[in-house]
Amino acid sequence: MHKIEQMQMEVKRRLNEAKEEAVHQADEVRKTASTAAWWAFGTAVVSGICAALGGFFSSRTFF
Repeated sequence: MHKIEQMQMEVKRRLNEAKEEAVHQADEVRKTASTAAWWAFGTAVVSGICAALGGFFSSRTFF
């Protein structure tokens, strides 16, 4: 009986560890996705500004 209880406790402990690790990994994935989204947004903004400046300067005559 004691051996069964030990095994049950060990299984519960390992399940809790697995749950904690899954939560940790999910949080890391969320952080990575958030960072990637901000980089994509920043890249789009800079690209838009460069396109607007290019259009502005190409429409001007400097002569």
